[in-house]
Amino acid sequence: ASLVHPKDSTAALYTGIVAQQTDNQALARESFEKYLTVGGKDPAIFYAVSSSYKNDKNFDKALEVLDRGIAANPSNKDLKSEKINIYLTSGKTEDAISNLKQSIVADPNNVQNYLIIGSLYNNSAQNFSDELRKLTEQSRKGSQIQKRIDNAKDQQALFAGEVKRLNAAIAKQPKNAELKRQLNDVKAKEADIKNQLAQAEQEMKDYQSSQQAAGSSDATKLDALTAKQNEYRKLELESYTKALQIEPANYDANFNMGVYYFNEGVLVKNRVDGMDMQTYQKEGKTVEQEAVGKFKQAMPYFEKAYEAKQEEEVKSNLRNVYNILKQYEKTEAYDAKLEKVK
Repeated sequence: ASLVHPKDSTAALYTGIVAQQTDNQALARESFEKYLTVGGKDPAIFYAVSSSYKNDKNFDKALEVLDRGIAANPSNKDLKSEKINIYLTSGKTEDAISNLKQSIVADPNNVQNYLIIGSLYNNSAQNFSDELRKLTEQSRKGSQIQKRIDNAKDQQALFAGEVKRLNAAIAKQPKNAELKRQLNDVKAKEADIKNQLAQAEQEMKDYQSSQQAAGSSDATKLDALTAKQNEYRKLELESYTKALQIEPANYDANFNMGVYYFNEGVLVKNRVDGMDMQTYQKEGKTVEQEAVGKFKQAMPYFEKAYEAKQEEEVKSNLRNVYNILKQYEKTEAYDAKLEKVK
């Protein structure tokens, strides 16, 4: 039928569907492409053809098909979302952000655009996490080595003083076997700490050499990446804020905003969890209150999202927030709230 009537979109469409169901992907794509060429506008077919090119890692062609589909179906969210997914899959996050910025200029009251670009900013911020973790560990390495050096030097000074004291005592009691035994024991410990000090000092030299070879210190890189990550987080927050200004009761905007502040709270809480007892006694309570503040900021957004939709994801997050605040504030005030989201 398609051969007899080459401009018949219906025949091309069903040829593609049957070919797809019989796993003849080459014919399916050829038929769907023909369907689109003769004027077919079904968004599902644009999506299918784009996915076919995406599976072949021909991302440019996949994007070109989606652009045609969006032009034919300007209000279709699935095609727009898939375009963002392809940008991300192909490692073109900045292109996706740029594309959405243009869409926002063209349609400044489209909530969906702000939600998607906010998610992209979040994705960009998360991309720094692994590298930041490595740099943080590497940066700590230098301070840990220095701490070992300082401790070894302190012990070395103590042992030297003890050797001096024992030598003086032996000079007065040259036949005292116990004093001699103590002196030998202290000298053995002094030699051991001397070896530990030499090893730590060599590790410090190697660490400093690696820093020089890298061209800049881990601390400098850490500051630069942290600043970039914070920039993306700020843009993410601005995007969700704008979405809520347009549509205050929007489920996704409220949920994403809640997640934003909840994650901020988790980051602060992790600082507390990583403290030693001495640091915790000095500043732990203050940092805990900072974490509580973040969780309290998340709470009303999750509650607003729950009002819009009683989805399991928002229920789970609300329960977590209520339980965390109940634990920190040591109050039963959240029990009634917990009962409502079971």
